[in-house]
Amino acid sequence: MKSKNIVNTIKENNGCFIYTYIDDHLNRVYGGSDYLKYGSETSDVYIVKNNIILNSRSEIKNNICSTIRKSNFLDFFNVKLNYPKSDKFYLRFARILNYIFLRTKKLKPNSNFIIGIYPKYGQDLKWIKFLNKKIRLIRVSTPKDFKEKKYILQADNHLNTVFNEYYINELLKNK
Repeated sequence: MKSKNIVNTIKENNGCFIYTYIDDHLNRVYGGSDYLKYGSETSDVYIVKNNIILNSRSEIKNNICSTIRKSNFLDFFNVKLNYPKSDKFYLRFARILNYIFLRTKKLKPNSNFIIGIYPKYGQDLKWIKFLNKKIRLIRVSTPKDFKEKKYILQADNHLNTVFNEYYINELLKNK
């Protein structure tokens, strides 16, 4: 099933769509250094006149990504390429979220769309000023007992089920 049709398979006309924001999403949209390794597998995403535009990366970018993926160049030289902290870029990111919001409202008019700001990992919020004012934001606070060993998977540095359960319960409290 293609992801663009998933919403159509939901039978209910109401409910809640939740987008979980982490700062890393900014680099994913930009194609920062952590994503250059996978760049040839992703498209550049833009919203133009309320239409989603998916541009395949150029052959040059794909070759660079392929070379980087096969080497340890970025890690060896400790090179970090991050998204530009500019209004133009934050607007681009917010337009993607606004597009998702409008699309869910068109398909499921009685639904709610919430952006959950992930605790500890959702700090750069300069894109919010460009967000559709009808989108609800919920900022989930970091657990008082936060310790990485308790909440982080040691194998891959992702948050574990205990942390995700905390996050969902906090969202439900504020829904």
